[in-house]
Amino acid sequence: MAAERVAGKSQKQNQSQVKQSRRSAPKARTGCLTCKRRKVKCDEGKPECRRCLTIGVSCKGYKPASKAERLPPSQKPLLPRMSTPNQPHPTPLESSSFQSDAKPKDLGKTKTATAFGSPGTFDTSLTPRSGLQLQQTKFSFLDPKTFRQERECRRKAQEQEESDPQSHGTHSSSVSKPPPSSQRPLALQKPSLEPGKTGHIHDCRAITICRPPSTSIFDSEDEHRYFRFFTDKTVAHIGGCYNPLLWNQSVLQACEGERSILYAAIAIGALDLSFKTGRSSSIARALGSISKQDEAIAHYRFSLREMNKAIKQMRQTVQKRQDLRTTLLASILIIAFEIYHGNHESALDQIRSSVQLLEDWTAPHHCSLDSAGAGISPSPHTVEDDLVHAFYRLEIEGMVYIDQLPVSCHLSRKDDRAAAVQTMPSEFARISEAQVFGKILMRRTIHFLLVAWAYDRGASQPDKNLYALDKIRCNASPQSLAELDRYRKEMARWYAAFTPLLDRATSARQSKDRYSAICLQVHYLCTCVAMDCVFRENEMFFDTLKSTFTSILSLTKILLDHQDDSFFVFDSQVILPLEIVGKKCRDPVVRREAIRLMYGVKRKEGFMDSLVLAKLCSWVISVEEEGMVGNYVPEEARVRNVRTEPGEEKGSLRVWCELPRIGGKPGEVVVRDTIIK
Repeated sequence: MAAERVAGKSQKQNQSQVKQSRRSAPKARTGCLTCKRRKVKCDEGKPECRRCLTIGVSCKGYKPASKAERLPPSQKPLLPRMSTPNQPHPTPLESSSFQSDAKPKDLGKTKTATAFGSPGTFDTSLTPRSGLQLQQTKFSFLDPKTFRQERECRRKAQEQEESDPQSHGTHSSSVSKPPPSSQRPLALQKPSLEPGKTGHIHDCRAITICRPPSTSIFDSEDEHRYFRFFTDKTVAHIGGCYNPLLWNQSVLQACEGERSILYAAIAIGALDLSFKTGRSSSIARALGSISKQDEAIAHYRFSLREMNKAIKQMRQTVQKRQDLRTTLLASILIIAFEIYHGNHESALDQIRSSVQLLEDWTAPHHCSLDSAGAGISPSPHTVEDDLVHAFYRLEIEGMVYIDQLPVSCHLSRKDDRAAAVQTMPSEFARISEAQVFGKILMRRTIHFLLVAWAYDRGASQPDKNLYALDKIRCNASPQSLAELDRYRKEMARWYAAFTPLLDRATSARQSKDRYSAICLQVHYLCTCVAMDCVFRENEMFFDTLKSTFTSILSLTKILLDHQDDSFFVFDSQVILPLEIVGKKCRDPVVRREAIRLMYGVKRKEGFMDSLVLAKLCSWVISVEEEGMVGNYVPEEARVRNVRTEPGEEKGSLRVWCELPRIGGKPGEVVVRDTIIK
């Protein structure tokens, strides 16, 4: 008996040691109420779990799902992951994983198409949006090892299941398996209450909220690398001074739920990496190396393939009942890719169709919009204001570049949001508020300037290829003078409300609001130049605007001090103002300084390429200075009616202008032209 007691005691000790050494598993919170009370693993069968049916007990069902769990997967607000000061994210360019050895096959001439044709039927049901105002978005699946680890885990699990199929899911397993990642709750790092430590409750950047993806959303490891570059590099600069949340929050969140948006984001990341690699390849070629050039070509071809995949996916989903917000986000990415790639005609078509979608959607809500202040979207939970403002800014960019809108469109949109303009505050509290009202007024003003010629009965419609400031010249009429005076007063009211905010923002050094305010001031001055010169009699009028040109030049120098190494910015910032100074300011010192700055920028802003415009302005100066008298350019030597069109060679631009014929009849001109490469 004593021996049996000793043996029983040792057996109990061994069992307790086994229990103590058992590994802990994540606690499941999604099982039925009966299994949770019995503290056993639930298979989560619906409507009753299989475990309860097997043992013959009544299954009490499941706890009602929370509001976030009831949402469809595509509508769940994905909370971004923030980088902490103690754990910086690796830079893609510093990692060798971006040096892909794969060389795609030559695609030949690949042409992307417009994804959307005429407006269709869209689901405009209210879609919840995350209310977090975040500075930078990071996803948990951006770890470079995630893709390989998930693939390796799935392979090992499949091999284990094939080798011992009976042991899969049995009670004899000593280690309980964690639930699938799609069923795991969002993991929140508990903030530390100790000051100065990572996770302090007052340090919002130290809190990491992430949800591991159930499966990898990428089709290949190359897609993962290019998407990583898009999130780490491209998103940081593509938004410029406007809409940071549109790119680093709205677009990135949509990538998880919509594959067409994901493919388009990957395509833009690959194209951005191609141009940046190509920039450094010029140095490599000078050293006798062509590896960088080959890498740039590989990135470029991959971007074309991904965009074609995105457009194919969009065409498949647009036939279904797709919500308007997803359509507009996809359109934003297509426009960005087409502009970056140089397909300006396709980008302009996409802008027009997207803006028309918004106009048709907001048409039944004009009364509510007019009483909503700066809010443009009639339902911000469906389509946020930032997205609508992005398309209205794109419309301004397209009109300045090539105006192809019908006269009826200009006449209807020149008075858009009239009641909201009347309720404009006397002083702006935030930069975003000043940007909203400023772009509303600038959009209205440009629509009027482009149609001001229609008030003159004897005038004909200008050539669409004309330079913007040459296009808006026309004769004055009583009605057009009254309209112009109204727009002047509205812009003066806006600038009076903006001035206190501008003074506060410019006094703060190294502040992003400072550069956003200065950029907005530059665009206001350019709008004033356009309003002042619409009824000019000749080119000598621009000499009266020398002080304005000097102010634009000084402010752009401040903005360029803040410039990064970005190659593409979605919105216009400094290139268009510098082009205006280079073409229309006849002071040789001021205009040459503007051209020098354009040569130094070396990037694209919307439709504007700094190097191309710098060469164009240099050619205009060379033509005008042929007839210069001292430091003065007389009226007969001044270039007018500058036109551009794509040249016969790829990447070339044909430019031609008109000059008064010396000794000829009034109105007789001489045409000069050149090819810019």
